[in-house]
Order: sequence, then structure tokens, then C-alpha cells
Amino acid sequence: MFHPEKLTVGKEIIIYTYQNVREDEISLYGFLSLEEYDLFVKLISVKGLGPKIASAILAKASVDSLINAIEQGDVAFMKSMPNVGSK
Repeated sequence: MFHPEKLTVGKEIIIYTYQNVREDEISLYGFLSLEEYDLFVKLISVKGLGPKIASAILAKASVDSLINAIEQGDVAFMKSMPNVGSK
């Protein structure tokens, strides 16, 4: 997820982007790391989990903590994420 507080004026950066095109909306999501972008793409591949929910999840938890929770099957951690239920 894009974190403007991590940016410095005059410093060159790379922003990885994902464009989501729907019938009624075009959205652009930006990421400061390839790891964050890759996890976002994997999250939105889950049925019922769209880009808005995936970006809210990435805004609340770090890439490492999310990967660890998924690998460990930490249901409580995942249920604490925005709009994530028990499924």
C-alpha cells in the first residue's frame, strides 16, 4: 500500500502500480515494494476479496506479518483484518 510518510522530497523512487478496470470504475493502486505488490495480487485472487479489501488489509498489516499469519494458519489474525470473515 502507498505510504506517503515514507517518501522524501528529492529522492527518486519506484512505485509499482496495479490498475483495476471494472465496468463502472477504473482504480489505480500504488506500492512502494514489489513484495507488497505481489501480495496484493495474490490477495485479490482469493474469491470474494477485491482490491479495496486487499488494500485495507495491507494498510493494517505488514507484508511479513500477513505472510506469516497465512503460513501459520492464524485465523484470529486474519479475522482481525478489515472485512475478513471466517471463510
